[in-house]
Amino acid sequence: MKHKEEGYFLSGGYFKLPMSISEKITEQDILTQNCFSISWLKKQGLAFNFKLTKLTHNKWLATFMNWITPTKRSWNGHNSSGFKKDILAVNGFNEAMKYGG
Repeated sequence: MKHKEEGYFLSGGYFKLPMSISEKITEQDILTQNCFSISWLKKQGLAFNFKLTKLTHNKWLATFMNWITPTKRSWNGHNSSGFKKDILAVNGFNEAMKYGG
């Protein structure tokens, strides 16, 4: 949420959680960003793994992780977001199309 800015879009990957943990996430956990905390996830029973380190709030580690695992700037249908007016300005978004339209 802190990186949102009109005129830009956000695109990321995904982290597949076990269903048992996904079902524990409340709207409040999302709004407070608790469900993105390593300690919160571990308390819910998630085992530590390498991919989990990408959720760190440590600025230096996060910068390093982004450096060693670069991505291309692309709108991927499974985890992208933007402002509606920006999306409409570039010919819109067809909700009828599959896989991101």
